[in-house]
This record gives sequence, C-alpha cells and structure tokens, in this order.
Amino acid sequence: MLGATAKEIRRVDRGADIVTGGIADSRHGIRFTAFINGMYRAGPRPAFDTLAVNAYAARASGVPALVRRARRLMDRSGHRRGRLWVTEFGWASSGPRSRFQVSRDEQARRLSWTLRTLYRSRARLKLRGAIYYNWRDARPTHRCSRTSSGCILGCST
Repeated sequence: MLGATAKEIRRVDRGADIVTGGIADSRHGIRFTAFINGMYRAGPRPAFDTLAVNAYAARASGVPALVRRARRLMDRSGHRRGRLWVTEFGWASSGPRSRFQVSRDEQARRLSWTLRTLYRSRARLKLRGAIYYNWRDARPTHRCSRTSSGCILGCST
C-alpha cells in the first residue's frame, strides 16, 4: 500500500517528503526490526523519504538507542540518504503504574537529557526532529457534532 500511495504522491508532487507512520518498538505485534526490514524488502526502492519512529523507552537512554538502531537498519537496507523523525517519545507522571511512569522532576530530567543527546547526534542520524508527546487524559463530553458521515463525539480539554 505504501508503494502504491508513494507512486501517486510523487506523480502529483515530485518534491513531496513522504513520511511513514510512527513505528514503535513494542512487545505486541510485529517486532520493530522485522517491520522495518519488511518495508525495505517490499520494493526495489524505498517508498518513503523519512522513517518516523515512536521512540518510547523505559529509560532516557533507550530513546537515542532506538533511533540509532533505526538508522542502522536504514543504512543496511541501502537507504543511507533517508531521514529519521522521532514523532513521539515521553514518560507518564501519573496514571496506572508502569515502567514508563516517573515523577515530574524525573520527567523533566529525562526530557532535557534526551533532547540534548538527540540534538548532538542529529547530523549523524539524519534526524529531522523530535516531538515530545505530552499526553493527558481528557474526559469525554456528550456533545455531538454532526457531519456528513454521522456523529463525532468531542473531548473536553
């Protein structure tokens, strides 16, 4: 699907930058390495310009480690000019206990260290940027917006 879509995008806009959806290293589903290698095996030429990585890690050091791993996979697949984008990373400061939950002070330390580390290695990794995902729960509202396709529930912020 990515190959067919990329072909049409490039037909309409040769200068378009095609970015993959964010790929996470999760214990569930297809493993990170297998998924990325499979994307490269699917066609003679990569159908994307930038690989997006959702680099969630229990420790701050795991974020740049995952980005370096993605860079190695890209290089080994012959996509040395391809770029990377960390489209999500972060840690929770509340909610259900998990290995991704830390105090607010620790969250600030990890964010600062991770951004500095990624910034220093941006040229070598061909890193376009990093997005800190500051997610919080929102209480669903019962308001309904009508669209041509039906009803969409909104969320309060």
